[in-house]
Amino acid sequence: MARLKKNLVKPIRISRDNLHSELRNKLIKRDLEPDSRIIESQLSEQLGISRTPLREALFKLEREGFIRSDLAKGFTVNPLSSKEVKELYPIIWTLEGLAIRLAVPYLPSIVKDLKGINQELAKATSAEKIIAIDTRFHDAITQTCRNKHLINQLAILKHLAQRYEYAYMQDSNWVEDSIEQHNQIIEALSKKNFDLAIKVIEQNWRLGMDRISTWLDWIQAEEVDKK
Repeated sequence: MARLKKNLVKPIRISRDNLHSELRNKLIKRDLEPDSRIIESQLSEQLGISRTPLREALFKLEREGFIRSDLAKGFTVNPLSSKEVKELYPIIWTLEGLAIRLAVPYLPSIVKDLKGINQELAKATSAEKIIAIDTRFHDAITQTCRNKHLINQLAILKHLAQRYEYAYMQDSNWVEDSIEQHNQIIEALSKKNFDLAIKVIEQNWRLGMDRISTWLDWIQAEEVDKK
């Protein structure tokens, strides 16, 4: 069953407007564990909110791909799988490439900001900060395209990807490789070599995809061996 971690069971009050993002963060950070049932009565009490807005938020999270519902079992957190990683990441790098092409006139103006964000990433030590700063780097690029539909779709997909990044980053760290690839992206953008920037964006996401999917396959094999 999906339970909040012990240090979070103290009742809190979440506004209806913030409920969806609060639940999404708990799913990303595994406060609601993968493949576990969500007990609505417990969650409603813990968050200090009624069942109706809670169910509305849960159905939205189901549409986004975080959870699934069943008439008999209710809501269940979707498991982590290498299959989903291999489905998500190519869509993300393809859409980021499209965002770069749409943002060509504006990208040189954000090079200085990207350098600053990458310097922050080099100083980050916790998984939470690393993921947050890395997300800022990519968002700074994609939001420049000024296409709200593309930006919204990328946000949903990246939140799904963050579930895997948080899980993986507890055991490993690829930040140095990511920083180097970010530097390559920055250099390509400063030289207006947008094709190269798109190529390195793909390499950056592919690195994460390969490492996370390999890690998940290894964990699954370990669990099979234990049975």
